[in-house]
Amino acid sequence: MGTLYAMTFSSEPPRSPASGVGAIYIGEGIILGMDQNGGRYHGTYVQRGDRIMGSALLTFPQGGTLVTGIKMLPGWKVVLATNWPADLANAGELELDVMQDMVHVSFEKIGDTKPSAAATAVKKSSAPKKTSAAASKKSATGKKMKARG
Repeated sequence: MGTLYAMTFSSEPPRSPASGVGAIYIGEGIILGMDQNGGRYHGTYVQRGDRIMGSALLTFPQGGTLVTGIKMLPGWKVVLATNWPADLANAGELELDVMQDMVHVSFEKIGDTKPSAAATAVKKSSAPKKTSAAASKKSATGKKMKARG
């Protein structure tokens, strides 16, 4: 199961105050996300007890600016390391080291990616019945044809 989060982040002094928003998916060992400044997050994690420990690359395919004010050229990468509570939605404000500047980040749960049991049951009941290719062959007039063997 994975979870999609809205994230908000802000820089802290001595940098001039700045903030931003984005979305991030964390699940099944994968970290994937994006932010309003053009940043893309790609990484992996492991869950140990109630902690998420992982790393992700923050890239700017078109260039961009970090919330700390540092300009990023296309192709530049920032390594981010996490050791956060697994329950990000209730973790409050967390700190993240971004190129030796502290950034505050918080997460709001949008939803889980695992479908509910009710949704799965509806999907299965509305699925078309499978028939063999031979049994479903019809002529141009719509009459069933015998399969050749």
